[in-house]
Amino acid sequence: GWAELYDPARTSSGRRRASEALGLCRTLPDECAADDVHGWIMGGLETMVQYGYPYPSSFYEPLPGYPYRVACHAMLNSSSSLEEEEEEE
Repeated sequence: GWAELYDPARTSSGRRRASEALGLCRTLPDECAADDVHGWIMGGLETMVQYGYPYPSSFYEPLPGYPYRVACHAMLNSSSSLEEEEEEE
């Protein structure tokens, strides 16, 4: 859940690990920056749902049919999570 983002954001080493795990260009500067990442992720998910037609579309950006299903499937099948990153150290 979102705790995997917010809990590590409490410390500088946690922000570094979370930034690396998410592939961010820069390390989160402070705990409040987790809100920015949360908003960025939610915005992407909301866009996929709004344009979640059952067929591919490209009027906004090229998207597969049911893009949120594709994204969720990729996330659920990923072997990486912020929680796993934290446990490894």
